[in-house]
Amino acid sequence: NFKSNIIHSAKKSVKLKNSNLPSKLNEIPGLNVELGLKIHKGRIEEYLRLLRNFANYHCEDMKKIKNNIKQNDRKNAQHLAHTLKGVAGNLGAISLQTRTHQLEEALRRNASLIEIEALMNMVGNELMILVNAIIAIPVNSSELPISKEQFVDAQKIFDQLERLLVTNDYIERNFLYDNINELKLILGNKFNELERLIERFDYDAALNLLRSNEQFANKH
Repeated sequence: NFKSNIIHSAKKSVKLKNSNLPSKLNEIPGLNVELGLKIHKGRIEEYLRLLRNFANYHCEDMKKIKNNIKQNDRKNAQHLAHTLKGVAGNLGAISLQTRTHQLEEALRRNASLIEIEALMNMVGNELMILVNAIIAIPVNSSELPISKEQFVDAQKIFDQLERLLVTNDYIERNFLYDNINELKLILGNKFNELERLIERFDYDAALNLLRSNEQFANKH
């Protein structure tokens, strides 16, 4: 069954060398980092990118599910729960995966609204804890060694963002989060400041902040 499959997968998880992982990652409750890395063949950078994407793009999932329930659209709520369960499992977020599976099954058998609401609250709490913990992980060049390939990718994003800032072109918020790992490699914990400046359309200050990393700025 579902629960035994999770336990079996976790037991198969091999011990990986996680010396390059941010220290806070192993402290996230309900997240089996070893299993998540095993699923992604030990590719730390890819795993971190997927965690960030999860926090950015799935943080509102419970709000969407609750809205579906209010509109008596259980079919779409079940679909959203199924998707969230799959994504959580792909990351090794076992607690969230288990709770979401329970919600999905309750919706499938048309359980009472009281039971559905209780499960939605449990899923919502698990999701909030996971998202907040992921957001709190500092990802910067001191914690993640930059490979040649990573440096090339980050340089491309640096150049692209620099051109946008110089020409005062409108910068979509998604641009920052789609390239969050590269920008974190460039700016480290200054990324939040860059985001704030861009949201205020203070492009001159954002450009100065971007160019403060001489490792990338001096490549011109």
